[in-house]
Amino acid sequence: MRQSNLYIVLFAAGLTVVCAGLLAFASQALKPRQDANVELVRKSNILSTVLTLEKGADIEKIYNTRIREIVIDYNGNEVDKKPTEINLGVEYKKNPQDRLLPVFEVRSETDPNKIENAVLPVFGFGLWNTIAGYVALESDFNTIKGVNYSHVGETPGLGARIASADIQDRYKGKQIFEGDNIVSVVMQKGEGLDYTSEPHKVDGMSGATLTAKGVNNMLKDYFQCYDKYIKKIVHLINRQTYEYRSSRNSRGKKSEPLFSKKNRKLITNPLDIDNPVTVQVLGICSALAVTTQMKPALVMAIALTVVTASSNFIISIMRNSIPGRIRIIVQLAVVSLWVILVDQLLKAYVYDVWKQLSVFVGLIITNCIVMGRLEAFAMGNKPWPSLLDGLGNGFGYGLILFDSWLLPRITWWWFYLRI
Repeated sequence: MRQSNLYIVLFAAGLTVVCAGLLAFASQALKPRQDANVELVRKSNILSTVLTLEKGADIEKIYNTRIREIVIDYNGNEVDKKPTEINLGVEYKKNPQDRLLPVFEVRSETDPNKIENAVLPVFGFGLWNTIAGYVALESDFNTIKGVNYSHVGETPGLGARIASADIQDRYKGKQIFEGDNIVSVVMQKGEGLDYTSEPHKVDGMSGATLTAKGVNNMLKDYFQCYDKYIKKIVHLINRQTYEYRSSRNSRGKKSEPLFSKKNRKLITNPLDIDNPVTVQVLGICSALAVTTQMKPALVMAIALTVVTASSNFIISIMRNSIPGRIRIIVQLAVVSLWVILVDQLLKAYVYDVWKQLSVFVGLIITNCIVMGRLEAFAMGNKPWPSLLDGLGNGFGYGLILFDSWLLPRITWWWFYLRI
C-alpha cells in the first residue's frame, strides 16, 4: 500500500520523538553512575602516583583514608573550595598569580597527622591538544615519587607515549628544586641516553620533540605555581604545626515460553548450520577484533545479542506501519537507539570494558548481522519469532567469539605439551 507524504513525515517525526525521549531518559538516569566511574578513575590516577594498587583494591576506601583534598592560591594559602569545583583548563587560561590549584595531600597510614606525599595536578598543551597529569612528591617535597600523564590527541606511538609506564617511570627519583629555586625536570631531545646521574633530566621520546616540549613547559609552569605552597608545607612540617583536617533493572516479567519445534530452530540453527559469522559470513571484523581477552568478547556478544533481539522485536511490531520508502532509515534509527542505550549501560556498569569496546559497540549500528536480520526476518514475521531469531543470531555470534578466544589458547597448550 502506498502511503502519503504526510503519513511518512508524521511517522518519521513520531519515531524521532520516541527515540529522543528514550535516549534523554537513559542519559539522565545513567549520568550519576557514569560520573561516579569518571570520579573513580580520577581517584585511581591520583593514588597510582604514590601507591601500587592491587587488582580489586577498594579505591574509594583507600582514597578517603589517605587523601586530603585542598585548593590553594598562588601564595600557597588554602581557599574554601573543593578540587572538583576547579577546572584546570579554565584556570590555565588565567595569569599564574590568579590561578586556583588543587592539591592532594597523602597522609601516613599509621599517623593521619603526618603528610607523606603531595600529589600536584598539572595541565598544558602538547602537539595537537591538551595534556594533563598528576605529579607526586616524596616527603622531602623535592623528589618525584611518581607521575601519571594523560593526553587528548597526541600521535599514537610518538607523543601518546607520555601515557605509558615506560615514559612515566623515567621521572621517578628526579628533583624539581636546585637549592631554593624551582628548576623542574626537563625531557631531553632524542632517546636512548642515560640520565640516571642528572636529577633534572629525563630521557626523551624519539619523534615526539614537540610533545616533550609541551610536557616540559607544563611542569615548569605548574611547579612555579606550587612553589610557595611547597615551601610553606616544608616549613610547617619542620615545625610540626600542620594539622590534619578530614575533610536495578526493573524485573522483567517472564512470559510463558512458546518453544515449538519451529521456534526452537530459530535459536539453534544460528549456532551451527546457519551461523551468522561462519555460514552467512557476517560480522567478521568485530569478531576478530575483540577476542584477545575473554571479558570484552563476552560483553560484546551480550551487547550484540541485546541489540539484535530488541531491534528485531520492535521492527516486527512496527512492520505493518513502516513506510516502505524509509524502512531502512527506520531500521537504522531503532538499531541506533539500542546501540546507544547499550553503550550507556556499559559505561555505567562495566567502565573498564566500555573503554576497550566503545568503538566496536558503536559499529553495531552497521553490523551486517543486525541489519540483515531486520530486513530478512523481522520485516516479514511476528514479534515472538523475530525475538527468537535475534537471540539465536546473537548466541551464534557469541559462540564464534568464544571459539576465537579459546582455540588459540588450546593450540598453544597442545604445542606446549608436545614440546
